[in-house]
Amino acid sequence: MTSDSSTNASLEDQTKKRMGINLIFTAATLAILLLVGFGVAYLSLTLLYSEKQDDTWAIVYLNLESELAQISQKLEKQSWADHSIPLTASLLNQRQPDLIMRIDNYQQQKLTAILGSIEGSDIEGSERLFPQNGFRRFHVWQYAGEEFLVRSTKADTAQAVLNPNLGIEDKDHLLLWRVSSTSWLQGLSNGKSPLGIYMINRSGQLLYSNRSEITQENLSSRGLIQEFVNAPLKRLQIELTEDDVPIHGTFNEINNSNLVLFLEMSKDLAMEPVYRMAYTLMTILSFLIFAVFLFVQWPLRRLIQPLKELIWLTSEIRTGNYQVRTKLKGIGELQNLHEAFDDMANSLMEKEAALEQYIEDQKEAVRLQGELDVAHSIQDNLLSKIDIPKHIDMDLGVFYRPAQECAGDWYGYFHIPATDEVIVAQADVSGHGVGSALYTAMIASLFEDVCQESKESFPVEPFLRRLNHVFIKTGKSQWHATFTIIKFKPKDLSINITCAGSTPFIQLRKGEKGQEATFNSLQSDPIGLLKDPSLQSKELDVQKGDLFFLFTDGLTEAQNPKKRMYGQKRLKLTLQKFGDEKSSKLIEKTMAHWKGFVGDESQEDDICLVALRI
Repeated sequence: MTSDSSTNASLEDQTKKRMGINLIFTAATLAILLLVGFGVAYLSLTLLYSEKQDDTWAIVYLNLESELAQISQKLEKQSWADHSIPLTASLLNQRQPDLIMRIDNYQQQKLTAILGSIEGSDIEGSERLFPQNGFRRFHVWQYAGEEFLVRSTKADTAQAVLNPNLGIEDKDHLLLWRVSSTSWLQGLSNGKSPLGIYMINRSGQLLYSNRSEITQENLSSRGLIQEFVNAPLKRLQIELTEDDVPIHGTFNEINNSNLVLFLEMSKDLAMEPVYRMAYTLMTILSFLIFAVFLFVQWPLRRLIQPLKELIWLTSEIRTGNYQVRTKLKGIGELQNLHEAFDDMANSLMEKEAALEQYIEDQKEAVRLQGELDVAHSIQDNLLSKIDIPKHIDMDLGVFYRPAQECAGDWYGYFHIPATDEVIVAQADVSGHGVGSALYTAMIASLFEDVCQESKESFPVEPFLRRLNHVFIKTGKSQWHATFTIIKFKPKDLSINITCAGSTPFIQLRKGEKGQEATFNSLQSDPIGLLKDPSLQSKELDVQKGDLFFLFTDGLTEAQNPKKRMYGQKRLKLTLQKFGDEKSSKLIEKTMAHWKGFVGDESQEDDICLVALRI
């Protein structure tokens, strides 16, 4: 009782230490919810992020295209400053230059103002007026906080179209008209645009910016400017970092001018809807997790209590108490589980009783098997194992394989010193098993007695008739045996063979084409069927090297998986093939060939083989 209580307590302790099913189920549900939630959120945010990326570039690109179109349109209206249109007096009448400067020295870039008020004879920053690749159609220059459209004029053209009262000399001149780039970008000058927009000329002068942090002083350090300087492109879209802030940036040259327009947009500003959606999804997911945790626990309690009872009942069954039955039936499948548990307890009671009976039966089977093993050992000892004297010039090989522990096949051989003859006998008692084994014991005992008593030649026929009398008396004609006895006299090289209903024996003799096998059969009656059986004896014609092969029908009547018998014909061919081998080797190869034929088919009858070569 103490042992059972400690077992139950141990089981309860282990159950407490293990994770409860409600916790497992809740954790699994939450894990699935988290996986699905995060998966949906990830896909949604990824799609939204991709769309916002596209939208951001679309916004930047559309704004850029819009501003480029506006500036181009306004430049096209300044036809008097267009280098592609020949300069004429009528063209200048549309708008007179605000400044006219004579180019005194190209190499020193020395200018003299002849019209308009500009301080100094050497204009500061004039080096920005002479681009290396020449003037564009529209060329914008900034000086002293003012912006000018610049047009270069050759000496002859200047003298032809400018007022001669200005003192036009035979030199090239520059015509300058004041302009305002801010007016070109009026839509962006209010500072409400999410875009950072600024414009420079090819000389690096900052003409416009809607961001106060973008100045002429820090212009060259901005990443987008550096990308413009390093890239041999007229337009570019790129993501980069400015002051540790990721931005989308683009630049584009204004056609037919020395102007370049730049646009920047903060990536965080562009992605703000994505961040808002991520926050919303995380809030919803957190609420769902809390709700699932609360609502999953309630129905689980209806499941846990019956399961706990099952755990207790299991511990009782474990201790061998099959009388316990369930009380809490549960619902649905749990009710079926409890009913199945009760059925199992009843079945275990029945199986326990059956097991006890089985154990008793096994004890009896073990006892009988032990007795059969003893009988097999005794029967094995009945087989002859004596050594034939060395002066007897003969080669004897024997083989014996029972189908069960006890068998009805038997062989024996004996050397009779008085006559110096060798007696070899083989018997096949009907059936196999314990009954057959008892008769082989009688045969072996009688054969041993007669051999020991023989002072002269072995009395073959009296021995067989005496054996027949024993079979008739004990077997009541229900048991019989076939018998073959070979009497070999080495002095005169003679063999006498006697048969009592036995299978044919085979004589092997070496011929011109190899070993030749001949079946020999003597018509006779088995031992134990008739009171006066017909026994047949024959003196055989023998030569040195002949081999005599005796076998029982268990060899030739064995079948393969296709139900084909091994047969005497196949045995004959096998013996001819291996006939030059020694007797024991011949038997070994014959059995190997036989095994290859029958395969894994079970052995139905006993096999006994005897090979005698003289």
